[in-house]
Amino acid sequence: MKVLFVSNLYPPIAIGGYEQVCYDVAQALQAKGHRVHVLTSRYRAQEAAEALASEKGVYRSLKLLTNWGLPRVGATPWLARSRTEVEWHNVRTIRRVIARISPDAVMFWNGANLGRDLLTASERMSRVVYYLHDPWLAAVLARQQQWATSRLPQRLARRVYHTTLRAAGIPRGHVPAQGKRMVFISRALSAQYERLGVDVDGSKVISNGLDPAMFSFRPQHILSRAPGEPYKIVFSGRITPEKGVMTLLAALRVLRDMPGLGDTQLSLLGVAQSEEYGARLRDRIAELGLQDAARFLTPVPRHEIPDVYACHDLLAFTSEWEEPFALTLLEAMAVGVPVVSSLTGGSAEIVRDGENAFAFKAGDAADLASKLAWVLTHPQQAAAVALTASKEIMERYTFDAQVRAIEGYLSGEGLGARD
Repeated sequence: MKVLFVSNLYPPIAIGGYEQVCYDVAQALQAKGHRVHVLTSRYRAQEAAEALASEKGVYRSLKLLTNWGLPRVGATPWLARSRTEVEWHNVRTIRRVIARISPDAVMFWNGANLGRDLLTASERMSRVVYYLHDPWLAAVLARQQQWATSRLPQRLARRVYHTTLRAAGIPRGHVPAQGKRMVFISRALSAQYERLGVDVDGSKVISNGLDPAMFSFRPQHILSRAPGEPYKIVFSGRITPEKGVMTLLAALRVLRDMPGLGDTQLSLLGVAQSEEYGARLRDRIAELGLQDAARFLTPVPRHEIPDVYACHDLLAFTSEWEEPFALTLLEAMAVGVPVVSSLTGGSAEIVRDGENAFAFKAGDAADLASKLAWVLTHPQQAAAVALTASKEIMERYTFDAQVRAIEGYLSGEGLGARD
């Protein structure tokens, strides 16, 4: 089977979890004898030129509409100057790649920031399926619906725009919104698409999974703290406003004012998505008097993440948006670190309060502080809950099961006849 994966980002260039999953699945399918090609953007490729020199089957040639909110530093060849340019460039690129490799299927992982018309171009040349990790496709379909129901002057202006694009060789057409060609990372994300007006009938859910060889149970630090050693909390993931890091800092301030918890430390493992937000966080840390309590860890390779978790007493998962299905939760629970988590989005499909983790109300710093304090001061009970979590994750969320499900989907129902 020949498959073309399309993603706006692809490791080693990444800012979230779906890119890593895309890479891992591509490697696994190739190991099974399938031919997997990847089409992605040029984003910051020059910074990883040495690592990229030996990669095969990866086309880093798409352009992006924006710079992910980050300031432009030096040349940015991945950025288009206008929406028209990004549509024109990306349509020509995907046509060329599909014609070259003749895939049995094109699987879109994330098309945000790439324009809409490469979807139309792909639909006309190959069988297309969507493996959805966030609401990016719902936004595309919503704009499509808005165009169809807009007022006459707007429709006329849009028609002129479309005619101009077609004259330049850019296809303009309806992007099919069929659930039978959509795979969701969680039931929660499927429900979110449905609330946004997308027909998800016939869609499938294939959740993320972990490699047990990498994310295996580790000795629990919460049971082996040395006398006088400070309690240690870790946050892992993208450091963005919707991840609730500000709430976590406020909770840490409350926690350190509690008897016996005054020396509690917080490690932030991740990179701030923008310099502005990183500066805001540092200002807030100073305002709360947490300069000696909160620290940013240097990013580490993925295979070292379990060891980072295992050096801490608990992981705080504080997301405040409809989290589709977080790898961080799976990873920490598999390693055996007690987890205190919000229940937004797909997280509620994993977390059972008091059974395999501990839940708090998203955005509520006082409730978070209370749950953190309970876990830290009840190490035996917390460790037992975490042990249960580790066993569950290894039974229910394996990477091998995820790959087999994707393989079956691509070779079966996901490759039905084109409409």
